[in-house]
Amino acid sequence: MFRPAYLELLASGVLDERVDAACTCRSSTTPAGYDSLEALALLDGVVDLYMPDMKYADSAIAHRYSHVRDYWEVNRAAVKEMHRQVGDLVLDDQGIAQRGLLVRHLVLPGDLAGTKHVVEFLAHEISPATYLNLMDQYRPCYRAAEHPPLDRRVTAAEYRAALAAVHRAGLRRLDGLTACR
Repeated sequence: MFRPAYLELLASGVLDERVDAACTCRSSTTPAGYDSLEALALLDGVVDLYMPDMKYADSAIAHRYSHVRDYWEVNRAAVKEMHRQVGDLVLDDQGIAQRGLLVRHLVLPGDLAGTKHVVEFLAHEISPATYLNLMDQYRPCYRAAEHPPLDRRVTAAEYRAALAAVHRAGLRRLDGLTACR
């Protein structure tokens, strides 16, 4: 991620076309997905690849477990803005990401993440071609034992249900697979 000083220079116009011409590398960022639209505006035209998390589809659950307010509303607005800036994920002939949006979603025990709502949002309000990394590697740690169902790992049945939700929503790009139609 670029340092704020770089963004300040970029916004002020100090960095000119000569510097831009010398920068031929792709820029990517893995934001938390709880980003302000003002911060994302500073990245417009700078970032080629966004890889945000979509952690929860319910702001009350997000507040309870992650102590953030309005998560679902802020997250959706941020992901919409990221997609507006870079579009659907574009891969080159070797499968290397060139530009676009790749959304990461961690399936949680007891469907606390609200996977069905997340994938329906992506398919219907972003794009059915949204590239989704559906993750099943949740591991309970720290004080998870105090917060059932976070005190256990995701079951195979829960992950299969999440995959089924992806298919029903109509997302076509799941971890590089195109068979999710």
